[in-house]
Amino acid sequence: MAGHFGSIGFAVATREELEALAVLAASVGEARDEDGRTLVRWEAGSGVEVWTEAVRGEKKIRSVTPYFASGRSVLEGTVEAASERQLVLVPKGSALAGVSIALVEPASGLERGATVRLSVAAFAHAFDEELGEGGLAPGMMVPGGKGLTIAAGRIVSSEKRTNPSGRRDFVWALVSVQGGTLDVLLDPDLRDEPLEAGECRGVFWLAGRILRA
Repeated sequence: MAGHFGSIGFAVATREELEALAVLAASVGEARDEDGRTLVRWEAGSGVEVWTEAVRGEKKIRSVTPYFASGRSVLEGTVEAASERQLVLVPKGSALAGVSIALVEPASGLERGATVRLSVAAFAHAFDEELGEGGLAPGMMVPGGKGLTIAAGRIVSSEKRTNPSGRRDFVWALVSVQGGTLDVLLDPDLRDEPLEAGECRGVFWLAGRILRA
């Protein structure tokens, strides 16, 4: 079964393995204190990142989040709703309902109607290299329930990458959608070879980071 951490080359199948990864990330990543908590960003290489959060002064890690940044994903849109760690975004050019994006880095002061640009990692739960009949038109993204997004787009570039820490391969693709591009990540259970240029569709969990000017 495809998993978020497997989609960036980590073997995480049990709670113990997740906790071990969180401790590793918190130990070797770049930390900063913010509003009574400690945020850590570990750049593991090949675009792979792991973010953790802990209450300042406590040893317990409150959250661990997978992320990926190729440096090529830019998604622009309008804020429909926002909290510190979650954003509902209407992609530029879309007239549909906004899609949910988990923010790996807390953001405050985001107001409804504001225009933002993000780097977005799309972790695939299901994936198909054909759009099929009666489905979404290329570029469209719509809410898929349970915090997921259904998206259809065009593959711009793709390659097999290796996580230098987890030492496992995964497939990355830059996919064009309304409002910009996504970094799509595919667990080997879904795809184990780079994708060819063309159309695609899938169900994704989106994690993003706001791009500052």
